Amino acid sequence: MNRRAFLSALGAAAGLAAICHCAAQDKVRRIGFIGRVAPNTEQKEGFLEGLRGLGYFEGKNILIDWRTTLGFEDKLRPLAAEMVQTAPDVIVTFSTPAARAVLEATKTIPVVFAGAGDPIATGLVANLARPEGNGTGVSLLSSELAIKRLDLLRQLLPRARRVAYLTALANQANAVAANSVEAAARTLGIKVDTYNARNSEEIESAFVQFPGN
Repeated sequence: MNRRAFLSALGAAAGLAAICHCAAQDKVRRIGFIGRVAPNTEQKEGFLEGLRGLGYFEGKNILIDWRTTLGFEDKLRPLAAEMVQTAPDVIVTFSTPAARAVLEATKTIPVVFAGAGDPIATGLVANLARPEGNGTGVSLLSSELAIKRLDLLRQLLPRARRVAYLTALANQANAVAANSVEAAARTLGIKVDTYNARNSEEIESAFVQFPGN
């Protein structure tokens, strides 16, 4: 599935959730969107394309409330609480922290998450077969991808025995991925030095700490 098809599917999922939540077919649906950053043009169009495939058009029979924190994760919980107070039919989130913030803020409004890590390991759902609760969505399988990147690095540098891993541990998905990478590295005889960075300043500081600098 390419990126556009994935985002279209997400739009469809959000539309279906709204339909299930509201029985009246003549009602204008209200969708809330919460993320750390605003979707780019391609992402937004893919999302709207999925909704249009179900007969929903922004400004006609759906209204979308786009809200972001401009990258500040500490603003997610207040933003989620504010969004819940507006009582949308469904809330779509992008990123694991955004999904967790909204799921903590409401147990009744349907939540569709995208761009999330392992939904069980990060606490978004309790069971994949029967998620229960009010959350559903799509996982990016970040832990598996992180392990694959380590394997590719080992293939490129078979003699490497020490690797620096830069991530933002405040994101629960990244923390899970970091643990998976460290576990996989041990089986390969590789030592992983994990560096935590939440912003550009901390990224620069982490680079200075890398061995050899």
